Amino acid sequence: MALESLKKQMEEMDTKIMKLTNELEKKTKLIKELEENYQKINEQLQSEKGSHASLEENKIYLMEVKKETESNYKQISDAATTLLEILKSKTDKI
Repeated sequence: MALESLKKQMEEMDTKIMKLTNELEKKTKLIKELEENYQKINEQLQSEKGSHASLEENKIYLMEVKKETESNYKQISDAATTLLEILKSKTDKI
């Protein structure tokens, strides 16, 4: 009887060990999936940071182009005004 009781306890322990092993495998798999997801998200974040930096560089470049274009426009406008004044003064003399 003691032997059967011991055998029953061993079977119960085996069952518990199997359940715990199964749980451990599931949790290990879940941890691996979470690590893979983290890695993907981290890679995406790094990519987006690179894109953001590139966009900032483009923004700065475009602001410089805008400033230069405005300056060129003012110079052209001033030159046109000067030419008109010269033409007007020449035609007034005629």
